[in-house]
Amino acid sequence: MQREGGVPWQVPLGFACDAVALPPIVTGRRAYVVCDDSGVVVDLTRHLVVSRFGLPSPASQAGSMNAGAIVAGGLLYVQTQQGWVSVDPYAGPV
Repeated sequence: MQREGGVPWQVPLGFACDAVALPPIVTGRRAYVVCDDSGVVVDLTRHLVVSRFGLPSPASQAGSMNAGAIVAGGLLYVQTQQGWVSVDPYAGPV
């Protein structure tokens, strides 16, 4: 039984993250977390990071408070100050 109000588990991201500009995106058993110019894909069933990715330059910042992100077809699309950027979150090493 899970206790109410507590954190059931945590996953170390493997990089410093002072402020998450975008809320995590959850699709099925995966969560996509973007922080500054880096991100991770978390397997929610195994509670571990399965992929790491960076946002390409020069669009390497998550933009403003109005920034958005979506996942479609296995690609992550992040709205930046320069426009929308697509990222293959599985192209990099774990």
